[in-house]
Amino acid sequence: MEDRKIKVAHIIPSLEIGGVEKGVMLSVDELNKLFDYTVVALTPSKFTTAVYLSKKILPGKKNYLHSVLNAVNILLAYKPDILICSLWKSVPVTLVYKIFRPGAVVVGFFHSAKTFHLADRFFFHLLLRTCSFIAVDSNATKQFVARFAKGKQLFRIPYIFQQEMKAVTGRGKGAIIQFVFAGRITSIKNIAASLKLLYLLKRHINFNFHIWGESDGDHKNELLELVTELNLDNEVTFKGPFSPAQTSDILSQYHFMLQLSKAEGMAMSVVEALMCGIIPVVTPVGEIPYYIRNLQNGIMVDDCSDDELNWAADRVLSIWRDEDLYNKIRKNCLSTFDAEEGYCVNMEHMLKKIYSDN
Repeated sequence: MEDRKIKVAHIIPSLEIGGVEKGVMLSVDELNKLFDYTVVALTPSKFTTAVYLSKKILPGKKNYLHSVLNAVNILLAYKPDILICSLWKSVPVTLVYKIFRPGAVVVGFFHSAKTFHLADRFFFHLLLRTCSFIAVDSNATKQFVARFAKGKQLFRIPYIFQQEMKAVTGRGKGAIIQFVFAGRITSIKNIAASLKLLYLLKRHINFNFHIWGESDGDHKNELLELVTELNLDNEVTFKGPFSPAQTSDILSQYHFMLQLSKAEGMAMSVVEALMCGIIPVVTPVGEIPYYIRNLQNGIMVDDCSDDELNWAADRVLSIWRDEDLYNKIRKNCLSTFDAEEGYCVNMEHMLKKIYSDN
């Protein structure tokens, strides 16, 4: 490796708290020990920008078109050795930059085992054609992307971070069961199914369900209506957005995570829950079936039909009422990723390999 650090730019659409953005924020300091690593966010978040301006994260503009031009100007001035592009809204920046720097080395970083809409699908294929190398966050994403990637080298960069995570203190006598969701509040996360699961539990046990994160559009209002319809107003609280630095303190308050998603990549929030000893109640989407073993370190709900939700409610109750079983599963959660190399190690290997080969 040369005396000067390899210059790496990573484009993300925003500084909102989703799994992709959170991972970038958690890794930027560690990666800057090894590389000249700069993150360019197209649009800022009023919640996160103030926290991260001191790091090598450059927030963009509120207007999308303005932010694309701004990002291209930043890249032209920065002249990265390697450009990483995450998520479809970042792709136009890469395309324009490649007009000015046709020889630029681009890594297309993919984070999901499916595309969600026409624009996502369109830019997914454009990025595959434009990029020089491919990175994926999970085995599930790898299998999906590999179907379309022809002859391009592919790297797996799992969203596992070596954070100082506080473990849940345990259930304790007379404890009220605490459920949590932490992530972007969208229809894909299927929080509505989690609310229906809790409705089934309400007749049997007292609980709280805290929903952490920012909402896309009107989806929060739809969920609030469902909360009232299911008579869960006293149990369900929307706690609002949070910064990555708060994750451990927040998650350590809870016993179970509810994330009955319709689609996922690595599902970083589930990974973090496991690292805190929280038992996840999840669907077998994305990477989740690769690391959740049903009734050993989580509860796997095959679908969100009435029968499956009733089965899941019974499993939650049986685990909660058996303290030995609860503690056994909780211990399994904590050890899930003991043998797994994390995001920064794999990112380092990829960047050094790409740079040495070019």
